[in-house]
Order: sequence, then structure tokens, then C-alpha cells
Amino acid sequence: MGGEVKEDVETPDLWAALQREREVLTGARYDEVENTPFTADEQVVIAERLRETKEYVTRTYTLSDAQILHLEVKLDDIATAASRVGRKDWTLLFCGALLGVFVQGIVPPEAVHDILRMTLDGLAYLFGGGGGPPQLPPGT
Repeated sequence: MGGEVKEDVETPDLWAALQREREVLTGARYDEVENTPFTADEQVVIAERLRETKEYVTRTYTLSDAQILHLEVKLDDIATAASRVGRKDWTLLFCGALLGVFVQGIVPPEAVHDILRMTLDGLAYLFGGGGGPPQLPPGT
């Protein structure tokens, strides 16, 4: 019983984190973002950010070859989706894919959070967050 309480207390509140990350993504309200297509240059930025994030996660976390492959496929699919869907739809696909890898136990919750944070921080300007793409911290 004590172990269950400790686990519950120490488990991060991922729903609260997702709510906070939503604001990082848009820099404004999600419902104010238009579902316009990404430009070719923006698609390149998205693919690069997801590639950098994927490299960071695979270096930082101990993942099996199967986990890495599954994560790579998901992130590559998300990058490719930027050429087919609008901004709002892409955001839903991105968050849904991350929820899927979390629920399926493909990567640990901390890795999902890092993927979410790094990707959303790096792409916020594409969703009205202002500024340009920030640089990843040294060593990432």
C-alpha cells in the first residue's frame, strides 16, 4: 500500500504538463490559430526539429532498438504529415502520436515530456508564438 502512495505522489501530472505545453505551442489561444498549410520552408524546420529531438531522446534515455524504431517511425510520420495537413490538424496529430507512445509504454513519460517541450518550444513561432526558432541547448 505504501508503495502505491509513493508512486502516485511521485508520478508527474502529465495532463497538467500538456495543458502548460499547449500555451507554449501557440503563444496565443489554440482556437485563434488558423488551420493554414505549412510552407515548404516551415516543413523543413519541422522535420529538422523532430530529427534533433529524436537524436536527443535516443542519446538521453536507455531505449531498446524496438523502442527507438517505433519512436523514429512516429516522429517521421509526424514530420511527413506537415506537408498534408494544416497547423491545427498537425498539432492534434503530434499530440495524439505522443499520447500513443506514452500509453503504449514505448518511451518513458520523461521522454514524452522532453519530446513535447523541445518540439513545441522550437516550433512555437509557427503557431503565432512570435520570434524565430530557438536553438537547442548545447550538447543536445
